[in-house]
Amino acid sequence: MIPYKLKIQGVRDYSPRSIYFGEPDEHILITGPNGVGKSTLTFCLGAVLHSSKVELEGLRSTNLKVNDPWYARITLVFLNDGRTKIDGPKFIAFQLTVNQDTKNSPIQREYEVLNGPDEANLTSHARYASGGTAGRTFKAYREDLRVRYKIEPDVFYLIWYQQEVNQFAAMYPEERFRKFSDMFEISDMQKEWEASLEKIKEVRMEIEYLKGIQKGAELSVNAAQTELNKYLDNKKRIFTSGQKYYTLLHQMIAYYSTSIEKASEQKANYQVEKEKLVVSRQQLKHNISGLEQQRSQLSQDVAALSQQLTQIADQLQQQQNEDTQQQKSQQQLEQQLEAIDEKRKHLRFDAETAQRKLEETKNQLEMVTNQLGELSNQQTQLRKQERELDHEKVLLQMTSSQLKDQITKAEKHKAIYVSSVQIEQKINTLSLQNERDFEQIQRLKMELKMMEQNVKQYEQKKVVSKRQQQGLLHLKRQQLEAYPLRELIELTPSAPLQLEKQLEGIKYTIFYVGKNYKPVNDLYYVSLQQLVPTESISKLPEYGLQIRSDLTEQQGNYANKALWWVKQFFLESPKIEQGLLYDTRGIRGAQEAAQYILSDVAIERLLQEVQQTYSKTKNEQQQLEQQYAENQRQLKQLQGHLHTMQLAESTLLKQTDYASYIQQLELVEQKLSALYDEQTAIEFQQDKLKSEHSEGKYNLDFYEQQWKIHEELGAFAEQQMQLQQIEQARKYLQQNIRALTTEQEIKENEITQQKRKQLRLGEQQQQFYSDLKIVESQITGYELTIKKAKEKLELDETMKSRCELDMIELEQVLPQEAQQLDDQLATNLSLTMLQAESEQAKAELRNARLEKINENAQQNYDQQKADFDKKNTDLAKSEQLLESNTIRANELEDRLETTISMHLIKINTLFQKYMDLFQFEGQVEKERIEEKSGRVNFRLYIKARKIGHQGALEDVSMKARSGKVGLGVSGGEESLSSLLFALALLQNLATSPGYIVLDEFDSALDDERKNKVFNLYAEELQRKLIIVSPKGHDETYYNCFSKVFIVEHDATIPKSTIRGIQNKK
Repeated sequence: MIPYKLKIQGVRDYSPRSIYFGEPDEHILITGPNGVGKSTLTFCLGAVLHSSKVELEGLRSTNLKVNDPWYARITLVFLNDGRTKIDGPKFIAFQLTVNQDTKNSPIQREYEVLNGPDEANLTSHARYASGGTAGRTFKAYREDLRVRYKIEPDVFYLIWYQQEVNQFAAMYPEERFRKFSDMFEISDMQKEWEASLEKIKEVRMEIEYLKGIQKGAELSVNAAQTELNKYLDNKKRIFTSGQKYYTLLHQMIAYYSTSIEKASEQKANYQVEKEKLVVSRQQLKHNISGLEQQRSQLSQDVAALSQQLTQIADQLQQQQNEDTQQQKSQQQLEQQLEAIDEKRKHLRFDAETAQRKLEETKNQLEMVTNQLGELSNQQTQLRKQERELDHEKVLLQMTSSQLKDQITKAEKHKAIYVSSVQIEQKINTLSLQNERDFEQIQRLKMELKMMEQNVKQYEQKKVVSKRQQQGLLHLKRQQLEAYPLRELIELTPSAPLQLEKQLEGIKYTIFYVGKNYKPVNDLYYVSLQQLVPTESISKLPEYGLQIRSDLTEQQGNYANKALWWVKQFFLESPKIEQGLLYDTRGIRGAQEAAQYILSDVAIERLLQEVQQTYSKTKNEQQQLEQQYAENQRQLKQLQGHLHTMQLAESTLLKQTDYASYIQQLELVEQKLSALYDEQTAIEFQQDKLKSEHSEGKYNLDFYEQQWKIHEELGAFAEQQMQLQQIEQARKYLQQNIRALTTEQEIKENEITQQKRKQLRLGEQQQQFYSDLKIVESQITGYELTIKKAKEKLELDETMKSRCELDMIELEQVLPQEAQQLDDQLATNLSLTMLQAESEQAKAELRNARLEKINENAQQNYDQQKADFDKKNTDLAKSEQLLESNTIRANELEDRLETTISMHLIKINTLFQKYMDLFQFEGQVEKERIEEKSGRVNFRLYIKARKIGHQGALEDVSMKARSGKVGLGVSGGEESLSSLLFALALLQNLATSPGYIVLDEFDSALDDERKNKVFNLYAEELQRKLIIVSPKGHDETYYNCFSKVFIVEHDATIPKSTIRGIQNKK
């Protein structure tokens, strides 16, 4: 998919325009001064592809009024060709239509996809809008761009701006590594590894928890064992057990009675304290409300005072401005009066004499000026005639001289080459031969390229078709493990190669480990997880197939499934017969061009044949190229001779014109001689009149100064009066200024006092809020305490009632002589001990009275033991899970480190290679830092040093971070390092689109590096480049591009225009 044409309408200040980007292998330059709208064209590319990096509002012209509607349409036409060619028409276009009623109204957008066999006849394929029907939403549009058209709107390689490239150098090493990991999907691997570490922490916490539970269960088992033993040992001690139980019940009843009295008393005390706090809370709320009203009143007072202060300040400023103006007027008048008094001393004539002499001098000067004007007009006419005659003379001299030289040369050339007809015949013969040789060379280059690809595949024993490569790459992006049929199954060594032909319909099948995969092309894609073989087979002798011997155990299981899957095509429908696949829908033939891929022997044989053919074809290509170069050299010589001979033949026809030019030259020289005499006479008259004019001008200036002094003396009295009025007005203004300044200071003091009072009230109110929170917290605490006391009281009453009922039951069954208190039992036992002892005594009494084993004791022991065993099992499982998670985390860490190192080795190798081309040493390396918390951070360094310089390599971001001068590389070298690192990144990415847009990537490079960097990008990337540059360039740089678009902007209209230049290479 290659950009072919961009159409814009309603974008900024551009008029409707189409920009043709040319063929896939043609590079484009968009240039012009800063601010004319070059980057706007790249914004259009992102906008029509729904990029989140482009703000549509920015495409609206700022010269539109707020209430003016805005309508815009952007169409980007792609040529369906190149590396990312998809299954579709030759031309596919994406169109964005924008409508906005006013500047502040929402923008209405609609995206449309069009396609067709040619660019002029595109038809609509789908439309997408917000809330569109049939799922045609903006989200669906982005998904279709990625999946169906293989376009990523937000990925850097579509539009890569200069500031983003330079950021590689200016970034901190941590940020640079994050950018690098996002590009190569390493961040997902790092997140997966960190998630596994978190799982290990969780499992360890769970193990600690289970160990605590296991300890409790062990104690419960021991208690149950003890209880069982007591039941067996105390069956015969009815008297002792009954007396002990009787005594303990008495003690428990006494304990609960005492506890009930204390709990009732505490509950009453807590209730009283709570009521006190409720009263305090109401008082605090009342105080807070009163303070709020006072603060509100103070705010109103401060606002009123501030308004008065503003009015006073305005009046004060007005009075001060007026006083300043009056002061300036006073100073001007004083200066004028001093100047007039000084000029009075220089008067030489009275007013009447000065006015009369002034009029006489003016009349005389006007007469002389008119005479000079007439002479000047005459001289201008003569000079015009002189220039015309001089020009005509020079033309005649040059023409006659050149014609004479041309005739002499033409006679020499005719003697050498005879005629142009003979030269043209030789040129036509060589041109026809070169056309045939050029077509043959191009055909051989394509054949050699295909043979190189085949040799590489045959040497690596990885014969994969283009569609298989496409499918395997897509599966890898989905993180699905996949195998072509050839990597799992092969022909047996003894089987004839012709047996492989029967598998033409399925031998390019791809097997993957996963479910619910959506294929990218029409090959067979088979899920290994969904294949359930009914038998285990390793060979199919009748078809000459077997499982490969160099597989791992897991791959061997996959190969077994694949071989069983192949066998089914020979047993049931769809069925293979004579190399064709028959099913209920029809017949299917070979998936790809016929070749042997399942036999290593056949591949070795094909490799030898292709290598021999490659050598012969290469020799043939070299011979043709040498012959072609020799013919080209002869053609250039003959074309030069042809042009020379044609000029000579046309020159010989002009011999009759030479004599005419000589006669015309003599006539012009006679006219020039007469003209020079007339000019000399006029110049003499002009010199005389100019002298008279200078003398009259001097007298006129003198009499005008005398008359001006008389006029100024007439206004002297009036200006003195005006000066006195200004002095009186300034005294009044200064009194007003002093009064307003005093009033301003008073108001400012009042405002300061009010604000201080307001601040004190706020602090007091904040203190009340704090006290209120404390009181409410205390009330809540008392409520919880009262609730607990009530619950404890109810529990004690219940337990006391239960003990009394037990006592009644005991007295009914206990002998009279045993109903006595045992003085030997301790009376200071805790409630827990009393309950435990009473339960024990009660059980002993029951067993002794019934004279049999308590069945519940054994059941209780078994339950506790089973629970203990279950917890032991859970603990063992958790420890096993910890071990497996630890192994998994180590594997993920190794995989992460290996992936990072693999990519960095490739990038570093290319970066060093590119930097060496510019006389620099370069190095890309990472650093792993483990924090105290256990978290691991990575840093990525881009280091550079000029070749021949001493010292260690230093990171190019050193200067950007420190902000100082004299440290690190220069700005141009920093930009160069970023560009070469970016190029190394592009060479190693899994994605490789057919074009790239670079905005101002050469702005920080000098002309020599600029040409070299561009040629390096073009040579290494082998894709279409669209460059946006604000700089002026030399012809060498322009010749790198097939088309150059020059953007201009006229701010007076305003309007942006684009001029295109087609370079012919």
